[in-house]
Amino acid sequence: MNTRRLAIGMLAAAGLFALGIAAGCSQNAGRKDPPSAATASGAPAVKAQTLCPNLGRPIKKYLYVDAEGYRIYVCCWGCLSKVQADPKAAIAKIRANGEEPEKLAP
Repeated sequence: MNTRRLAIGMLAAAGLFALGIAAGCSQNAGRKDPPSAATASGAPAVKAQTLCPNLGRPIKKYLYVDAEGYRIYVCCWGCLSKVQADPKAAIAKIRANGEEPEKLAP
């Protein structure tokens, strides 16, 4: 009997929680976030690298080459040697995708 009451109480709490979330979402409907500093100044927002410059696949953060002052991420081990051979071409491909490689600290 106590287990049944507990289950009913948990379901009721979950329902009230869901209603609270839905009510909060409807209050924020149509609200727009303030523009970021980059877009407010007129400069385009910079998108971090998400795609491999060689194969166009999603990058893996543990596979990268540091070259030309940038950290260039790749999708697989095979792409590491390609980026090491010509990092300038990899940076150009990343930028052609509308992304920017991660700048290394000086």
